[in-house]
Amino acid sequence: MLPSEVAVGMPPVPSGVHIPNDITLAVLLAIFVAMGLNTHHLRHIAATFFSDLASRRQRANIFDLHNTTADTRTFILMAILTSVMEGVLLAGWSTGSGNDAYLEHAVILSGIAIAFNLFSYTACATIGYTFTTPQNASQWRHTLNASQVVLGIGLIIPATLSVISSDNPTWIYVVGLILYISVRICYIFKGISFFYSNLLSYFYFILYLCALEIIPVIAVVHGALMLSVA
Repeated sequence: MLPSEVAVGMPPVPSGVHIPNDITLAVLLAIFVAMGLNTHHLRHIAATFFSDLASRRQRANIFDLHNTTADTRTFILMAILTSVMEGVLLAGWSTGSGNDAYLEHAVILSGIAIAFNLFSYTACATIGYTFTTPQNASQWRHTLNASQVVLGIGLIIPATLSVISSDNPTWIYVVGLILYISVRICYIFKGISFFYSNLLSYFYFILYLCALEIIPVIAVVHGALMLSVA
């Protein structure tokens, strides 16, 4: 049989699956395990978050469990885990999970997300201390912390898909963005219920939105884009 007559088989077709970064997958697996070990506290925090949004109560109840040691540990854990998932999504969106620099960018952007969330908490505590009562400030901080828990739970699927998907579909990052905006709106809405006293207070709140909610997010997104072309 001549070489030209040998069957060459079917042309290769991409399967749509690629080999994800082992370290990133290990981190996501650790996140799943950590969340599984804190299921009870996560359910409690998520439930109180939604009940707080529906409540117009202006004073904290002394019987609330918002500040227990277990909840505090869970808040800190979820703030870190949420930041990691935000970094993974930002890296996938700006760099692509198949890029050689993906892991490095995911680490850097996770660090930026941690710094941003710390900045957000500090701003919340400072504004609450300055412009409202200690009870309201405490409840607003709790709403911020609980929103991080809810966001972290919601980002599990988008972050995982961004790592294992080869075609890097845009809808993954759209879902992540919608989740972020949704929980942030809930947090901001709760703040309005605490700080509103007259029409002038809306002006100050708009300044707050621009200075502490919009501009920092734009800076983080711009940083991710700059990192991807560096």
